[in-house]
Amino acid sequence: MGEFSRTSLKQIFSKIHDYLYANSNISRNERLGQEFIKIILAKHFDEKWREGIFSESEYNNFGEQFPKKFLNFYNKKVLPILIKNNIFSERDKILLDEKSLIYLGLKLGNINFSDNPLDALGAAFEVFSEGNLAGDQGQFFTPLFMIKVCVEILKPSPSMKILDPACGSGGFLNYSIRWMNSNGNSKKLFEENIIGIDKDSDLIKIAKSFALFMDINPHNFYHMDSLKILSPDQRLKETEFEKKYHDKIDLILTNPPFGAKIKISDPEILKYYDFGHVWKYNKKDKKWTKTKKVQETEPQILFIELCLKILKKGGKMAMVLPEGIFGNPSKGFIRDYFLSRGKVLAVIDCPQDSFMPHTHTKTSILIFEKGVSKKRKNIFMGIINNCGHDSRGSIVLDKKGGIKEDFTEIIKKYNQYEKNLLKEEKNSFLINKKDLIDSILIPNYYDFDLVSKVEKHEKDENGFTFITLGQLEKKGYISIKNVPPSASKQEYGGGDTPFVRTTDIGNGEILHPTIHHTSKDVFTKYKDKQDLKELDILFVKDGTYRIGETAILFKNDLNSLIQGHFKLIRVNKNDLIDPFLLFYLLQQDIVKKQIKNNIFTQATLSTIGGRIYNIKIPLPSDKKEKERLSQLAKEVLIKRNESKLKIFDSSLNL
Repeated sequence: MGEFSRTSLKQIFSKIHDYLYANSNISRNERLGQEFIKIILAKHFDEKWREGIFSESEYNNFGEQFPKKFLNFYNKKVLPILIKNNIFSERDKILLDEKSLIYLGLKLGNINFSDNPLDALGAAFEVFSEGNLAGDQGQFFTPLFMIKVCVEILKPSPSMKILDPACGSGGFLNYSIRWMNSNGNSKKLFEENIIGIDKDSDLIKIAKSFALFMDINPHNFYHMDSLKILSPDQRLKETEFEKKYHDKIDLILTNPPFGAKIKISDPEILKYYDFGHVWKYNKKDKKWTKTKKVQETEPQILFIELCLKILKKGGKMAMVLPEGIFGNPSKGFIRDYFLSRGKVLAVIDCPQDSFMPHTHTKTSILIFEKGVSKKRKNIFMGIINNCGHDSRGSIVLDKKGGIKEDFTEIIKKYNQYEKNLLKEEKNSFLINKKDLIDSILIPNYYDFDLVSKVEKHEKDENGFTFITLGQLEKKGYISIKNVPPSASKQEYGGGDTPFVRTTDIGNGEILHPTIHHTSKDVFTKYKDKQDLKELDILFVKDGTYRIGETAILFKNDLNSLIQGHFKLIRVNKNDLIDPFLLFYLLQQDIVKKQIKNNIFTQATLSTIGGRIYNIKIPLPSDKKEKERLSQLAKEVLIKRNESKLKIFDSSLNL
């Protein structure tokens, strides 16, 4: 069944969902999902035991025989096994009407799940829970290629105890078992070594069912809140997990639930976590200190600490995490924490579309070994540009007709790194731990091609002098400030005063007319706080796609309100650089690339933050060249603005 991908299965399941919702005897979506999961489980067992219930039904025109035969198979053979293994109860009989069962037989009869390396039950769960459980709880199902890169880089073996503390439907563990089987390992060696935990009862049922299919002990899958493992009182009430697996976990593979809206606020959990406390940064000694005060915390942050603590010394983990953890200044204490407790083997940057169409959260994969290792000082940095699908979830093919993805290549590159054979390239290179800047672990931040190019020009006596925006501000030539927020959604929408948002700038100017406007009263309320001046430069500081876009303000732009997603750059004295030259230099490719590399993403919002001060601009050494470039920008921008005024501020006497 290689032709069925997770995406194509979801398309099939989506059609089934729509049919059942409109035509079956069950109208509630949650109950409908539970019924479909039962059907998928039965289909798996039908294939495993070679009963042929679905394949036989293909030839009898789906009369009365199929539903009766199928229900008999489920009730007499499948359900008892699920009950015996504490997955289902007597109440979990199939409730769908016969007509719906016939439809399902037709749709599923030609699909062979046993040949599918993908998580069919997970795909079914995604479809039937979409917009309900998954997104609300931050449970975004891990794409197959991300699972593949985690498993194949860490290479699980049968003797290892392998844990996913947020296992969901079991994707990481399922792929690990299949990968070990494909490498000639005996199931008997590891049937007790696969461990899963999830606090969602439906998901853990699916994970346990997978364990049964793969001859793995389903009793090693726990329905519990993993974050309570570190709490002695809660741990004893919940499970014997800690007694059984304390200091024995060799490998952790996980994608914990993430999201700023689902913070953990229970002090009885938070007090047992270092990351559940407020941390303070001392600029003088450049160190983070934990305070006694607990604070509500995103689950993925607590999961990092949990995994570090339950992993045995020498154990390894692969964890999918939001990019902000790897680079945002406010998360520096997290990076310092795990950098001091082991070895970061690799960080793999994943595309923004990786979890689309469910969430636009930018993620990276952390590969980590617990305990200080003297073997390797270098960290493998991998950059994935193609994740195999687009923002709508549709498969993207390469020129040869294969899925367009870079995960497979990154696995090869990492294997070369382990053998000391890596030929460093733009998307796979090494960085020494001592060369990390502010413990930032974002691969794109360390663009050595760009650094080399900048250094080359810095040594060119007849070329340019590279100077950072921070140095220009420190010397008083420019000032950079955040545009203060103005005009809430309730305040814009009417009136004639332009309200400038990031989508309203292009080609170095404010596009006219702006999409939104506001009233004169609202403009008067905010204009002094915004303090706009002619020839100020607007710089998009955060958003999704437009960070680094700029516009220069003219006199006619000053009667506008500016959204708070901009920085305002003002030239204070023109003897070194004037506004038009600065604007010109900000458009150069070497500057744009620096801006891109300094953009970090927290959840779905990307920002450049204070890293704007790190941007180096190539200031011409020759005075005449500076004047020429300034004049070039000035002529273009002034002429364009004058033309705009002639068109949009003129009217016919009609």
